[in-house]
Amino acid sequence: MPYSQGSLGPGCLIFFSDYYLPYSNNALRCALSGAVLAEPRTLDAANFLAYGRNTGEPVWTGLSRDANGDLRWQDGSLPVYTNWAPGQPDNTPDKKCVVMDTTMLWRTDFCNATYQAACFRPQLQCPYGYQYYEGGLGCIRASTAAKTFDAADQECRAEGAVLARLPRLDAVSYFANFRTGQSDFWVNVKNVSSGVAWSLRDTIGQRIPYSGTGVCHHGTNKHSVHEVLSNVPNDKCTRIAVANGKAWTPSLCNSTYQFFCERSKVQCPFGYAAVASENGVTECYLYTGLRNNISLATAYCNSLGNILAEAKTASASSFISYFRGDSIAIWFGLRYNSAVKNWVWSNGMVATNQPWKGGYANGYYVSGQDCATIQAGWWTGRTCKSIYYFYCSTPLECPEGFVSYLSGRGCYWKSDQKMNYTSALSTCTSKGSILAEARDDVANQFFGSLWPGSEPYIGLTKRSNGSWVWQDGSNTSIYSNYSAGRPYTGNLGLNCTIITNSLGWQDSNCSDARYFACTKDQTPKKICADFTSDCKSWVNDIPNFCSLPEKSYMAYYVCPLTCGICRRPCPEGYTQVGYNGDCYRYYGDPMTYSDAQQQCAADGAVLYPAKTASDLLFLLSFSQNSSGVWVGLTDSATEGTWKYSDDTLMTDSSLWMSGEPDNVYQGITPCNCATASLPANLMDYPCGQKQPFVCKRAYDPM
Repeated sequence: MPYSQGSLGPGCLIFFSDYYLPYSNNALRCALSGAVLAEPRTLDAANFLAYGRNTGEPVWTGLSRDANGDLRWQDGSLPVYTNWAPGQPDNTPDKKCVVMDTTMLWRTDFCNATYQAACFRPQLQCPYGYQYYEGGLGCIRASTAAKTFDAADQECRAEGAVLARLPRLDAVSYFANFRTGQSDFWVNVKNVSSGVAWSLRDTIGQRIPYSGTGVCHHGTNKHSVHEVLSNVPNDKCTRIAVANGKAWTPSLCNSTYQFFCERSKVQCPFGYAAVASENGVTECYLYTGLRNNISLATAYCNSLGNILAEAKTASASSFISYFRGDSIAIWFGLRYNSAVKNWVWSNGMVATNQPWKGGYANGYYVSGQDCATIQAGWWTGRTCKSIYYFYCSTPLECPEGFVSYLSGRGCYWKSDQKMNYTSALSTCTSKGSILAEARDDVANQFFGSLWPGSEPYIGLTKRSNGSWVWQDGSNTSIYSNYSAGRPYTGNLGLNCTIITNSLGWQDSNCSDARYFACTKDQTPKKICADFTSDCKSWVNDIPNFCSLPEKSYMAYYVCPLTCGICRRPCPEGYTQVGYNGDCYRYYGDPMTYSDAQQQCAADGAVLYPAKTASDLLFLLSFSQNSSGVWVGLTDSATEGTWKYSDDTLMTDSSLWMSGEPDNVYQGITPCNCATASLPANLMDYPCGQKQPFVCKRAYDPM
């Protein structure tokens, strides 16, 4: 079943509408697809999840109770948006999982209840504090305070963002309705000319193509952008006047208004969250859920190719302080350096923004308290041997040969020789990248100006039906920059696109030799999946690591898939289900019952003994058909005495299909082995017939 794009954010979604399974079984199905249970974290996401299919059935969400009874998403964070049904959440101790009905209302339920599910495979994510938005660069963040135009621009740039640019009226409406306060807000348009006449530019220096697409308000009349702005000599900046019909309004730049920052999406490893660091760099933060002294916390992070998270920006500090939703002290990578008599980061730079608790001046220090924690946004000196929670972080970087562009929007490789379009495309593919695209003004100017005087290719081509599409098949309805009279109509063989010296687009012959660039996403320097050791060297350095009551998110989800913390990894081909869970492997090539038993035994496993209706559903979830799967159950030793592969007797006769066992299958006897088929029932079956099967291997702790 293919994945599809949805409003859950940038990623792919798949519905398993043909299976009704317990929570953990659906979570396994998602994990086997490299995905997680879909999470309705916003109203739009809930709406999509509730109505994105036509089954009219409740669906599991990726929200469940942790060991402390708190309801958390799968990355450990607390829900901000909720939509509980009346009387919910139900605090019945065993109701630990959350289901959403078709009216988008949430309720807790027993985790062994059976519902449909959807899996979400994230592709890119917005940094902490930003929300996914279809237009522009992809992610927006509303300001927390009104600022002058230049101060707003500076705050956005510090996070690798830009003051929001609103190229379409629908974007203006979206931003205006984003907050309930309905405050006026800056738009990234400024008069950068020396005279009265406006030269519409944003803070990156891009010409703003707003003529005829928006309205400005001046006095009692509404005019086109160029008409009204040419008559206002002192008001050099632009705001959206919400009360005046969301009209463009010239304003003094030292006035203070709300604003939005807009930036691109990024890619972090599974389990990590994107956080804006200093100088526009984005880092990936991992909440470990562990507590230790700062030396062992640092060693833990270093073993993952990470560093102890440093929180150099207000956004990062907020993330560390409030991601869990509680106010607890958390280590961060700041230490007192007695040589310089100040607090320094891991790179030796002195910390300049020091919100010490109690308002102490910069450089506040108490002898013996050489390390620091964050709690509710405030810094506090601590004894380095103290035990606190901590985060790890890893910055994003470009692969070898690629460099970052536009404050971390992505990575690009610049060609030094001209090629035809086919060769250019092939070159990018060989580098695991795509031909550079120009889907907005910022990218258009950047790639159009890389080779002064030349006119490079971009990844936009003409299909046989006459439509122009990007490399992923999407069209140019959101942004198009063709020069006047272009592209030509008719079949002239001009099927590729170039950026001209004037930064407009023209259709071109694909056989022409031209410069080009390749682009790809930034990636973490190193992620846990790259770390293949069994982790013993550093697990043994952390006292009682495997018995820590907190049971970190890392230990639950990430490391079972990577380096086997506190457990021996499952054998190749096997998948572990749950923390301390057993290992399972599906064999899709049918075998006789005896051969299936032997195969499992060779793996140090047993033929899966499905003893409950839930077990049968779990067993069938491995198979995409309903023709039957062997169950580790037989009466071949003593007729009528059914015994499981783990040598226990069968006690629940309700699992048999009506009329079974009857010891006959299409005239074949005897039928001494059991097989399962939809809808989750058993029937006896000739042991010499062939069926697919599942082997189960018990958890083997270190």
